[in-house]
Amino acid sequence: MKRERIFEIWRLMVGRCHNQNWNNYYTKTYYRDKGITVCDEWRFDFQNFKEWAMSNGYSDTLSIDRINPDGNYEPCNCRWITLEENRARARKGTHKRRSNKCNQNKVGRYEVRYSSVYGYYHTVKCGLMYHDAKVLQGKLEVEHRSPGGYYYNVVKTEKR
Repeated sequence: MKRERIFEIWRLMVGRCHNQNWNNYYTKTYYRDKGITVCDEWRFDFQNFKEWAMSNGYSDTLSIDRINPDGNYEPCNCRWITLEENRARARKGTHKRRSNKCNQNKVGRYEVRYSSVYGYYHTVKCGLMYHDAKVLQGKLEVEHRSPGGYYYNVVKTEKR
């Protein structure tokens, strides 16, 4: 008997967050080490999850997404998006983003540079705080994505 797709989404979601036998790098780094969990309402009752999914736009062409990538799987933090949207979010680094605790230790001024495939670089903007530089880097990468395009880096320019 073939399982429903919605059941497989639920099973994989609970497994990557709570099954200690899933010790691959991806589930350990992006879920358990970050403390991502599934709310008890969904974790212990597939039917509750399915009811939420059906009343919030689920279809077989969509995948579950956490609005805040550092938040848990719970009704107020989840939505259904297309695979293309999910891939775009992953490319932007939103799922790979670290908590702001790491960014608070980045004292000093930074600049955003772009470099071409030939190794030349140019400064886009300098004198930024780390968080602002990373935000600008992300925006530029999305706006100027092309096969032979530029690569954006955040570089420390001076100590505080």
